[in-house]
Amino acid sequence: MDKKLLAVYWSDLDVVNLDRAYVYWQIYTRRPDNNVQQQNVIERANRDVLLHSPDKLSRPIYDAQTVVVVTWYEVPPWPARNNTGERVTFQCVIITDGKTAYVIYLYLQNAMNFNPQFSRAVEIGWGSVNFVTERSSYYSFDQVIGNTGVPGQWFFKIGESENFEMECLTWYRNNIYWSSLNRFSSNYPATFCFDDNARKFIL
Repeated sequence: MDKKLLAVYWSDLDVVNLDRAYVYWQIYTRRPDNNVQQQNVIERANRDVLLHSPDKLSRPIYDAQTVVVVTWYEVPPWPARNNTGERVTFQCVIITDGKTAYVIYLYLQNAMNFNPQFSRAVEIGWGSVNFVTERSSYYSFDQVIGNTGVPGQWFFKIGESENFEMECLTWYRNNIYWSSLNRFSSNYPATFCFDDNARKFIL
């Protein structure tokens, strides 16, 4: 089976003996009761997709349903007790509308501080492709101009497939008022989700 990896900063990082370093993750899902912060994250993801997507000319609208944000904050190389102040801070954002998925790699300016003289093993890429061929660039990757045209920012489409279940769930979230009236009503707005095959997704 062909497995494609997200190598955001693939190196021997010490995420066990953390001192001031942290690894955070958060999942944001579009819901009618999202708070302001959740809504802002999802809308920012939509703007990023419409700005950077290779499909942007044929996709005037993108409606993210889930956004996953993982942040590595001031993480040292292994072992942390032996490092000489080397720290890296970077982020991975995965965005999907249930059918098409994208990823953003972000490297915080002036926060990618591996010492080149140690020649630490680092790989950065998506699938089977490394972003750059000069390993020395990886030690200051926040200064490398990404495919977005911005230093330290990279954007890629990572998958696409038909997802009828997500289409039904999206419809349900957007029309939750109707579903609260009568789950088996014959008066719902027209949608393929209420045929015999799709009904099971939300009922």
